[in-house]
Amino acid sequence: MDLWDKLREPQCDRCSLGMTTSIRCAIGSGKVPSDIMIIGEAIGKRNNIKIAFEKGSGVHLEEGMATIGLSRDDVFITNIIKCMLTEEQNENKSKSLSKPNIEKCRYFLNQEMELVKPKYVLLLGGVALRAILQKQGIMKHRGYSEKRDGVTYFATVHPSYLFQNPRYRPQFLEDLAIFKTIISGKFENEVIKNTIVTNENFQQLLEEVKDAKYIAFDLETEGLYPYLKEKNIVCAGISFEEDSSWTFVDLGLFSRFIKWCEEREKKFIGHNYKFDEEWLAVREIVQI
Repeated sequence: MDLWDKLREPQCDRCSLGMTTSIRCAIGSGKVPSDIMIIGEAIGKRNNIKIAFEKGSGVHLEEGMATIGLSRDDVFITNIIKCMLTEEQNENKSKSLSKPNIEKCRYFLNQEMELVKPKYVLLLGGVALRAILQKQGIMKHRGYSEKRDGVTYFATVHPSYLFQNPRYRPQFLEDLAIFKTIISGKFENEVIKNTIVTNENFQQLLEEVKDAKYIAFDLETEGLYPYLKEKNIVCAGISFEEDSSWTFVDLGLFSRFIKWCEEREKKFIGHNYKFDEEWLAVREIVQI
C-alpha cells in the first residue's frame, strides 16, 4: 500500500514550516503493513521526494540495517516533521522542531502508525524520543526500550550524528544489535539501557557500581595493533548488572573510573582482556 497519495496534504498549512519549504508533507515510505517502523526527525535532501532517508544519513541507516539482516523492503521509514527544513530552520532546530510544530505534524504520524500497524518502532534521535516517549536526552536514553499500547519502542542516535561524530558508529551498531534481539522476541518485555558516561553523570555511575565486585569491560578499537599511532581506542564499555551498560567515549573519565575501582579492589573481567589490557598500557591510559 502506498501511503503517499492516501495521507499526503500537498498544501498543508498546519504549521509555519510548510510556508517556506520546498518539500511539504512528505509521508513515509516502505512496507505497509510492517512489524517494524523507523522514525527520524525531519526530512533531508533527496532526489526522490517519496523515499524517506534517501541520501546522507540514509547511507548510515541502510548500512546499519544490513548488519541486523534488514533492508528497506522489511520496514516502514518516516519522520516526525514532514517538511524539509530550510538552511535557516536547520540552524535553529530548537524552534523549527518545537513542541507546537511536532504536535501539529503528529496527525500524519498517527495515521501512518494506524495503517502500518508496527509491533516495533526504532526511534532515531532526540526529537523522535521526545515526541513519542516524552523523554529528554538521546545520549541518556540510547539503548532504551519501552512498551506502550502493545508497541515496543527503542531509541538510538540519529544517523546524521555519525557524520560529525564517527566515533559513535560502534555504539549505533551496538544499539541496532540490541534492537535485533528485541524484534526477535528475546527481550520482548525487558528494558535495556545503555548510558554514555559524562562529567555530569560520573558520580551517579560510581554510586551505582559501589556494591559490584566484578565489572565486565570491553574496548572498541580502530585496529588490532596498539603500536600503530594512527589507530585509536574508540570507546570503552562496562557492565556490572544485567541489561544495563555504560559507555566511555571520554577516555580520561575511563582512566579515573579504573583508578577509583582499583582503590576499592574491584575486579575487571573481559572476553578479550589481554588484548584490551595491552591497548590501555601502550596508550598509557591506565593499567588494569
